[in-house]
Amino acid sequence: MGTQQFDVTIIGCGPAGSNAGLRLARYGLKVAILEKNKLPRYKPCGGGIVFKTFKYIPIDISSVIERKCYSVSLSMVSAHKQFIIKRDFPLISMTMRDKLDQLFAEAAINAGVKLFEGCKLKDIEVNKRVLLNTSAGSIKTDFVIGADGAISTVARKAGWKETRTLIPSINWEVFVEDKELDKFTDMARFDFGIFSGGYAWMFPKRDHLSIGLLKTRKNSFFPDLLIEKYLRFLGIKKVLYMKRYPYPIPISPRTDGFVKNRTILVGDAAGFVDPITGEGISGAILSGKLAAEAIVKGRFQEDRVKRIYESYLRGIILSELQIGRFLSGLTYKYPKIRDFLFKTYGQKLAEALADTALGRTYRSLVLSPFTPVKIILYLIQSSIGKVK
Repeated sequence: MGTQQFDVTIIGCGPAGSNAGLRLARYGLKVAILEKNKLPRYKPCGGGIVFKTFKYIPIDISSVIERKCYSVSLSMVSAHKQFIIKRDFPLISMTMRDKLDQLFAEAAINAGVKLFEGCKLKDIEVNKRVLLNTSAGSIKTDFVIGADGAISTVARKAGWKETRTLIPSINWEVFVEDKELDKFTDMARFDFGIFSGGYAWMFPKRDHLSIGLLKTRKNSFFPDLLIEKYLRFLGIKKVLYMKRYPYPIPISPRTDGFVKNRTILVGDAAGFVDPITGEGISGAILSGKLAAEAIVKGRFQEDRVKRIYESYLRGIILSELQIGRFLSGLTYKYPKIRDFLFKTYGQKLAEALADTALGRTYRSLVLSPFTPVKIILYLIQSSIGKVK
């Protein structure tokens, strides 16, 4: 097979890659997506789509939504406090990533994108164009989009150093009896204080519970013991069976840029993940859209594409991640202050945090007249923040 030619080649057909491909194809460009696995394939992920994400999704995904959670439970277990947030619309919609990614890929294909399944990237050579050496043969392309997740082959081959912070996360697909499952059908849970330096979550799916642990700090972590503790905390007495899926989450963006060697990074490959919750679907879908627009508006000129893309990022994504990292540090490094704030301002603070799932920015939260964050700053500055 001879060398194939494309305007843009995307590595990875998760939400970031397929969204970018779909949008580029709608501009009339010749686009390919390389996916190392055959679809559908299981993707370790909590599978929760927060409400604000839907405004970035260009297709109807209702067919792959398994549950709609109009209520969220936010618990500070160490403070013995639980807060319930309710809305008239789903705060979080639950899906399985194999189904969501398949739907996105099909939409991209229908728009004219060429999908190479079971195709692994071997190497990248950059000249006036980019030559991709893959398991399906050689591909020449004007631009590459790296959408291949936290452990990005594209980033490594294209010259990026590892400057993100990667943390461990483990997701269990927990199957229980129907009467047990019925207890959790309409509410997502986020439980802080189950263990130090992270949180546990529970998302109800159609036929099982997605239960996970996210660890943000470098201290002792015994997930098998913790999951048993968390199941007892949830009141789950009998588990039919469960499957364990560990995966890394990048909770900080790269510090050495997002465009180089005619390659642009999106989603987890770039580090666009909420540093408090570890939620990455919204950042993936949004950055895929921004990358596509930057390539088109930049007319494939690398300097222009870089300038446009990074301008988009600074205005929409990076400023939020910066504040989010600050709030994450306060949440996980100073649990006594966190618990004090939730004991004092509990429901109001929980409601404000839930509003970020609806589209409220962390910046507006910090600048709000009601802002426990300012109290946290005062406490830290007056040395109370030295409490471990």
